[in-house]
Amino acid sequence: MSAITADHIDAVTRAGKQLDPAQRDELFARVDDLADVAEASTIEQFARRVKLELHQLQSGDGMDRLERQRQATRLRSWTDDDGMYCLSGRFDPLNGVKLHAALDRTVQALFAEAVPDG
Repeated sequence: MSAITADHIDAVTRAGKQLDPAQRDELFARVDDLADVAEASTIEQFARRVKLELHQLQSGDGMDRLERQRQATRLRSWTDDDGMYCLSGRFDPLNGVKLHAALDRTVQALFAEAVPDG
């Protein structure tokens, strides 16, 4: 039997940072069981086990994941040093598909009769 080290604790801490508060509480509720695993495994084995726990907590029913994705949606725009207008975004799958379809319709309309200048 090996001792629980700071590396074991770091694996749980890293996983906890990726979870929302309710999921983090659930992970920490499993700490006693994880401590038994940590005592009997290498750091690498324990990290894989913690990763499995993380995925189980994040998987939910699919709607939890979609909600996390919606909350992670971002769009930013800026003008770069060359004066070019730039966009960067991340979208949940549903809004991403809608945005892609709208852009595709716009491109099709622009190129329907001729190639625009530039």
